[in-house]
Amino acid sequence: MSDTPAAPDAADAPAADRAATDSGTAATFAGPPVIAHGLVYAGTADARLLALNATTGQERWHSVGSTLTPGYAPVVAGDVVYLLHAELGILAFAAADGAPRWLFEGETRGELLAPLTLAPNPTGDPDADILYLGSDRGILRAIQAPALNE
Repeated sequence: MSDTPAAPDAADAPAADRAATDSGTAATFAGPPVIAHGLVYAGTADARLLALNATTGQERWHSVGSTLTPGYAPVVAGDVVYLLHAELGILAFAAADGAPRWLFEGETRGELLAPLTLAPNPTGDPDADILYLGSDRGILRAIQAPALNE
């Protein structure tokens, strides 16, 4: 048995499994998408966060910002989507409908920021997630994400 993990080959997949779907959004995407809850979440160059049905490509909802940070993927944890915003900090939206949930206004202006990373709280509390954000100033921030299901 080989130690090399098997990777699916799209060329070997049935034609129905290889079909692409055009979302019809006419958007230029500003970073990689994330898939969760049957939706594809992606930031766009025109400052929208889109939630598209992962099967049909139809838009479920979008949220408008002023300057989403290009090149960064959203982070999904439970029923919340977090997104790095070039001017405001970290935005949180309800995953189901895009309703604004939270804003972290840290001192991040003028910094080159690493992508957001979400990790479970080291205390083991499953409802207390921590967002990690690095910068070009040699700072790694650990930001407690508030309980948003209240």
